[in-house]
Amino acid sequence: LLDRMRSFSASASSHLLEGKRLEQGGELPSALRAYDRALAADPAMAQAQVNRIGVLARMGNFEQAEVAFRAAIAMDGSLPEAYYNYGLALLSARRLAEAE
Repeated sequence: LLDRMRSFSASASSHLLEGKRLEQGGELPSALRAYDRALAADPAMAQAQVNRIGVLARMGNFEQAEVAFRAAIAMDGSLPEAYYNYGLALLSARRLAEAE
């Protein structure tokens, strides 16, 4: 069981890295799919949700970015990057009062 859990974690990490590479290359839909695969391999991988916030916001999907934000902070409320990415999403959506 422990080996299987390590395998899931390694798979999730590889998908996370793939998503980052794709995101940096501007391939946002592909990056989003990679982050989704990371979450499928490890549903507790908060960093994948954090990264989804930024990608979804850059794609203009602010409602789904908010869903990803809520999921990320439910997993780990101490992730400053989740709040930062969500703040940027709110600014992009011109929801300035909420971004404060």
